[in-house]
Amino acid sequence: MESVWLALLLSSLAGLSTTIGSFIAFFMKKPNPRFVSFIMGFSAGVMILISFVELLQESIASIGFLQGLLFFFLGMLIMFLIDIFVSHKYEFEDSIEMLVSDNGKCEPHIHYGHRHHHQENIKNQALIKATLFIFLGVFIHNFPEGMATFVGTLKEARLGILLAVAIALHNIPEGIAVAVPLYACTGSRGKAFKWSFISGISEPLGALVTWIFLFPFINDITLSAMLGVVAGIMVYISLDELLPVSRSLAKEHYSILGIIAGMFIMAPFAAYLISNFEWRTAFIILGVIAWLILASLSLLLRKNPSDVGLLPDGVKPGAAKIELQTNESSTQLTGLSLIEASRTSNFWFLGFVNLLFASSVHLILTHTVPHAIDLGISPTEAAVILSLLGLAAISGRLVVGRVSDSIGRKAPAIACALLQVVMLIWLIWIRDLWMLCLFGVIFGFSWGGLGTQVVALIGDIFGVRSIGAIMGALLIGWYLGGAIGPAMGGFMFDVSGNYYAAFIIEAAAMLVTALLVGLIRKRMNTERS
Repeated sequence: MESVWLALLLSSLAGLSTTIGSFIAFFMKKPNPRFVSFIMGFSAGVMILISFVELLQESIASIGFLQGLLFFFLGMLIMFLIDIFVSHKYEFEDSIEMLVSDNGKCEPHIHYGHRHHHQENIKNQALIKATLFIFLGVFIHNFPEGMATFVGTLKEARLGILLAVAIALHNIPEGIAVAVPLYACTGSRGKAFKWSFISGISEPLGALVTWIFLFPFINDITLSAMLGVVAGIMVYISLDELLPVSRSLAKEHYSILGIIAGMFIMAPFAAYLISNFEWRTAFIILGVIAWLILASLSLLLRKNPSDVGLLPDGVKPGAAKIELQTNESSTQLTGLSLIEASRTSNFWFLGFVNLLFASSVHLILTHTVPHAIDLGISPTEAAVILSLLGLAAISGRLVVGRVSDSIGRKAPAIACALLQVVMLIWLIWIRDLWMLCLFGVIFGFSWGGLGTQVVALIGDIFGVRSIGAIMGALLIGWYLGGAIGPAMGGFMFDVSGNYYAAFIIEAAAMLVTALLVGLIRKRMNTERS
């Protein structure tokens, strides 16, 4: 039963990643098509590799070569029939091209061919109607993906995680596709977010339908056959949807680089390293690769919008020079120096917030898997919790960050800290895998939300004049907490034989964190600097 709950949870997380796409549509008025192309290619690479190396091979090994291939092509046939009966109006080209066009207005592009029949002078109302077709297509096409994630997780938790990650990555552009026309034409973030959220619901619904109607008939033979079907579905989606869109958005090199990265970076590579080297060497190699990738990507960052032909938000082209000069000079003058900041109580409050917050987070990151293993959960299934923590933290940063822009920083920060208190106490009574996974989602969300608020509070309170030096000083508390939390957890386990005392201590620490955030005063006057 635990594997069923995990399968439903992974399907839900993968499907609802469409909401991440809607947030991107809100905050990135002109997202780089090369980035979208790379992500789509990356997702296709992961799907293709999993399908041929894992799913299809498992199916053939269990039910035979011919039967495995037959079920593989049956999966492709199912998606082909869906394509015939459900128009490709849902495809991403119109929405993404509108988003990355020069004007970014509510003006869809004209396409020719059997898939697109747009009129030259289409109005806003017609475009909103087309958005409903986009939503309907995404909803129906996502339904089999929920079934795929469910079946893959039943076979093996690691396989389900890989499928969920690959599907989540390509659901982000789908969320953009649903949200962009509505947001561009109505200006309503609420409507755009609602429809992208509803379109992602189809994946957990697909998993739920599989559980209710097919689960009673699942045995080793039917599961192997379903793996073949899932492989066919994944390959069809990659070849028919992801790769064409990926290549259409940018030069083909970005698409192929994404495919290669998806096949190379994901878990098969990590598993190969761990199986051929001891785990410490494997993770050193992975760390070096991650450092090289991040260092290379950092070279693409630009500080000034004018470097890439853009203007800051709210700046009109006619007043660009004046406003840019004003903003640049004010940015240099506004705020406290590190010495001035260190003389305020807010600085020390935030420093201790960082220390206590980091202690809690790193305790969980370090000791959750050993705690789960002590509860009788397999290491592979226990590792799922860390993946959920990271994915949920992304959502927390996006959602809580957006909310705080409207209602302020302190209330969301206190709420996230108190949510961690509840989760840490609840962790003492958790015994099942699904409960640990739910803990990972909620704790990860509050982790991402609180982290965003702490950074925002630093900028709000001290300004940007010496933000680098102030952030660097306050991060000392974070790194100290990151060292204290895991060490304290290990010591408590050695003394008592479990982690319960450590969880209670960290719950108290997060309660103090909420109190410290409440004591932070409003933004101080920095005109004297």
